[in-house]
Amino acid sequence: MYSDNDTSDNSVAKDRLERQERMQAEAWRYDASLEEALRLKADHPGEYRQLAPGTKMAVGYYVAGKAAARKLGMDTSGGPR
Repeated sequence: MYSDNDTSDNSVAKDRLERQERMQAEAWRYDASLEEALRLKADHPGEYRQLAPGTKMAVGYYVAGKAAARKLGMDTSGGPR
């Protein structure tokens, strides 16, 4: 059912995902306003739901980038460097 190419295809896909995650981590920068939006999401979800859709999208990308940076051992504790 599986061919020799399946292993190669999986390896290529894994490499692509790792490269994408590394680029996302390297691009991540601490952002106080997005950190505040995250606190709002945790502490006041009703108010968070009232934020503009673009802001909530930015929060999602920010969280993903921060997670990728943390996974690669980068400092995500915050503040300008």
